[in-house]
Amino acid sequence: MDDQADTNNQENQPEADILRLSPETAKAVDHLLEDGLGTDSPSSDDPELQQQSDAVKAVLGLLDHYPVEDASEELLDATLARIDRHEAELQTRMQLASVDQPKTTSRWRMPDFIATAAAMFLAVGIGLPVYQSIQHNNKMGQSQTRLGSIGTAIAGFSTDNSGMMPLDKLALETPFDPINTPHSNHLNVLTDNGHLEQDHLKFAGDTGPGTSFSYRVPFDPRTFRLQQIGADSPIAGDRNPIIWRIRTQKSPSGHLEGSPTHDGRGQVVLMGDLSTPWHVVPVVKLDQIWTTQECPDSAMPICLPRNRNDVILVD
Repeated sequence: MDDQADTNNQENQPEADILRLSPETAKAVDHLLEDGLGTDSPSSDDPELQQQSDAVKAVLGLLDHYPVEDASEELLDATLARIDRHEAELQTRMQLASVDQPKTTSRWRMPDFIATAAAMFLAVGIGLPVYQSIQHNNKMGQSQTRLGSIGTAIAGFSTDNSGMMPLDKLALETPFDPINTPHSNHLNVLTDNGHLEQDHLKFAGDTGPGTSFSYRVPFDPRTFRLQQIGADSPIAGDRNPIIWRIRTQKSPSGHLEGSPTHDGRGQVVLMGDLSTPWHVVPVVKLDQIWTTQECPDSAMPICLPRNRNDVILVD
């Protein structure tokens, strides 16, 4: 309490009563602090400043003779141990930081390789079949749309021409040779009479002869009428694979092969009722639509129908 009271008294003491260094002594102290307190400190050119500095050094020198206890060895050991612990912790943190840094020696690791291989497997094993299925469905939808338009045009032509199906009279006067003279040119009659747009007879990018579709070969052109064909009998369809293979100088793989329009998967067929069903096998009512039922072995793979029930669709 007395110490606190003395402190308070000093704080409340007027400024004139507080002991202060004289300006000369304060200047001498600043000079010593700037140049050092050793015995080899440089002397000042100012005699008065040098005298004051010597006096201050003499007073401060008395502190060397003031009795002071030696430093505790335990305190020194504890201080050194604390410094050692701090350095050890700092080194440990630096090591952990270096471990956490990404290694640049190799960009590929086994988990990355496995993940990449799995992604490629999914892309090839699943993505590719899905893509092919989508492409197949799109092509099938286009074929059904085009054949539907052809069926509507045939119905309009038949109405305008006493029930007759479209046939090119000039083409009928030439020998039947669908390999060199496309039989499906008969469908061009629909475009010539304004019943159908020309682009409905072709797929985009299809540069083959004739149209992109096959057309029924009549057994008797005089009775080739829509009503006499029947609702469940084919009128037109996708391209004939046998003719396509002969034109491209490839051997036919079989009469039950699907149309090349759909990579052999099947074919879209325009029926007499103007429907456009999808057939996996080119057989309608036990009749194979790509070849003639009773075609002689010595004749071409494609020949004219031998009877009224013999249905054949030719490019």
